[in-house]
Amino acid sequence: MKKNYFYKGIFVFLLLFLCSGCNGDITRSLRHDGFTYNANSVKCTPFFTKKKGDTLEKIQFYTGSHIINTDGKIYEVSLSNKFSNDENCKEAQAFFSVKAILNNTIVKAFDNKYYSLVGDSKKSAYTVIDSSDSNYPIYDLLLKGADVLKVMLKDGENNIYYSLNVDGNIYAYKVTKGDKDNPPTMTLDSVTPIPFHQSDYGERIVDFNYSGDSPATYIKLESGKVIRLTAENYKDCTKYIDIACQYSYQEDKVLTKYSDHILAYNGSTVVTDYHKYFTLSSK
Repeated sequence: MKKNYFYKGIFVFLLLFLCSGCNGDITRSLRHDGFTYNANSVKCTPFFTKKKGDTLEKIQFYTGSHIINTDGKIYEVSLSNKFSNDENCKEAQAFFSVKAILNNTIVKAFDNKYYSLVGDSKKSAYTVIDSSDSNYPIYDLLLKGADVLKVMLKDGENNIYYSLNVDGNIYAYKVTKGDKDNPPTMTLDSVTPIPFHQSDYGERIVDFNYSGDSPATYIKLESGKVIRLTAENYKDCTKYIDIACQYSYQEDKVLTKYSDHILAYNGSTVVTDYHKYFTLSSK
């Protein structure tokens, strides 16, 4: 009997040792990839802790302040501080589930109404947005399509938006603002109507972020592969202040390799399955 306990103890030790080594490899790789390690441990039970008979919830979108799971449930998130439940996340006091999201601040619910995801001086978080809101026509124009998943502003000067649809493509739309007598209109951008087509990658696109010419801009594929805006002259443009970075879309080998260990990613923050998070630290 004592021998069985001894062997079980050795097995557990080796398992923990190997897992620790794997975590160390991931940490080193992410730091080399331009992310800064944060010592705080992340506690968020729905996504980390599997109870007997339960399954872990899966994350569809992570905005930095919120997590939206694949069922549309909303969680508030604070990685640097904990909520009163002693965790870094808590279920939001929202009576709706999210179907689509715009600029990480406005959502379309399954009831086909629009709600604020974050509050501001004019409205509280999770309140309905109706036609009395001056921006309602734009929200409705961008989110009313049944196949829309995520929309982000790409070019504010020319009113170009990127829209991820359920077909796995990202489309570019140009919005022409209207006036009190004419509603706004939306057409496919004449320059590049489909800047990211799933056929170019052999699989569907499931998420993206747009932050201009920055490594925080990326697209994520169904397999977990991440295509990230990467500085081709990284060494020079991060060393010298008078050299601008020249960006192109390239597969991020680190984020792709360790995709099974990345619970959430939004371009600027990576949350791993071993309860650690990393923030973008370079150009």
